[in-house]
Amino acid sequence: MPLAEKLQFVHEVLRQRHDTVARVAIAIYDPKTDLLKTFVDSSGGATPLTNYQAKLSDSASLSAIRDEGTPRVVNDLEVFAGHGAEHSRRIAQHGYRSSYTMPMFLHGSFFGFVFFNAYEKGAFEPETLHDCNVFGHLIALVVGNDLDSFKTLLATIKTARQIT
Repeated sequence: MPLAEKLQFVHEVLRQRHDTVARVAIAIYDPKTDLLKTFVDSSGGATPLTNYQAKLSDSASLSAIRDEGTPRVVNDLEVFAGHGAEHSRRIAQHGYRSSYTMPMFLHGSFFGFVFFNAYEKGAFEPETLHDCNVFGHLIALVVGNDLDSFKTLLATIKTARQIT
């Protein structure tokens, strides 16, 4: 099953418990370039950040999440109005009003974020946060496994080329 379908399935299960969670998205980090790139989201329709990338070091708030290794809740995205990064403006333009951002780590190395968005301010109450945290870890495991498999495939191809 493709990763996008897995993410949509996990999101649907989460929505059965918390229908305010309108979107789940994944961004992958490339440490060689310091670029954070949109990877996949669960919306199934128009997405606010198609083919978007930005330097992680240009976002103090996302860098802090990575450095601290802890999630962040923003229950009113208006805090970024007028001075936020382009990605924050695009999210707000699509009507999202609150978010939960969780860093992803694989073998102790940061590799991206899981973003949960809601159209309502204050949507991420304790029970919702608990479930988003559980589902976020599940998503990180699935994405990390897919990335590990891809890296293994590339290494195998590289080795095969050297042999022939």
